[in-house]
Amino acid sequence: MSSLGRIVSATRRYVTVASGNGTFLDAEVTPKFKDISIGDLVEFIKSDSNTSIIDIKQRKNLFSRSYQGKTKYLSSNVDRIFVVTAPPPLF
Repeated sequence: MSSLGRIVSATRRYVTVASGNGTFLDAEVTPKFKDISIGDLVEFIKSDSNTSIIDIKQRKNLFSRSYQGKTKYLSSNVDRIFVVTAPPPLF
């Protein structure tokens, strides 16, 4: 039986999924889901030895950056973004 959860942490090979009951599960990222980002709502299956992601639900939005022709997904399903800047020193 599958469950829904949200990605709260991601590295190249592993993600941490926050499940609906408040537990955090580590899952390995397969090549099929290499474009996963923090904030994604995912469907997963937990077995005795591992957690497998079986589907990524549709995103509301995606916050990304591009560098030298490559795009990196930073987060998805963002409701608010706060931009904080500081003026240069006066002295």
